[in-house]
Amino acid sequence: MTLFRVVLVAFALLASPAGAQSHVKTVDTPPPDGTCSAAELALIDAAFVEAHGAIRYSLKRLAADPRHPELRRWFGTTPTKLVMSNLERIAARAAQGRPEDTACNHSSHCQNRPAAYARPSDGALGFCETFFRAADRGQDSRFGIVVHEVSHISIRTRDVAYQPQRSIILAKQDPATAAMNADSYEYLIEAIYR
Repeated sequence: MTLFRVVLVAFALLASPAGAQSHVKTVDTPPPDGTCSAAELALIDAAFVEAHGAIRYSLKRLAADPRHPELRRWFGTTPTKLVMSNLERIAARAAQGRPEDTACNHSSHCQNRPAAYARPSDGALGFCETFFRAADRGQDSRFGIVVHEVSHISIRTRDVAYQPQRSIILAKQDPATAAMNADSYEYLIEAIYR
């Protein structure tokens, strides 16, 4: 064997995984802040599917009964047509699924323990630990949180009144503002879709 061939074989052995030195270690670098795991993305995707289905179901119920008691509870005297139009827009956005720009447990955005947050300017969403611990159904469910956040993006709702009791009071005192309150849409859908 020529010297050239010996050098070539030695080089090939060193370059191959089998010939790699045992003292070489790989270091796992943590993912960037806000990166979602596969399990987190699966929960988010499922919540989007459920949210879309829940809104579609609720729209059918409201079309059959425009004076539905839950509609009056969360929106007072707001015209049914306006609420249903807004729900159509929220449903259309929920049907698109999670946005490309989705974050999970971002340290600066989740520090005050929200369930999720939306950036209406570009449609980005973020989900926090409270979302991942939420129930499948009932008040403040994962799909309800998606309805809430998607309403910020699709119809530019605000967070005027948080929680059921404040949202009910808002519906009685200021129905026009209730029509632009994110929790009002979340609680309406969660109440109808049981």
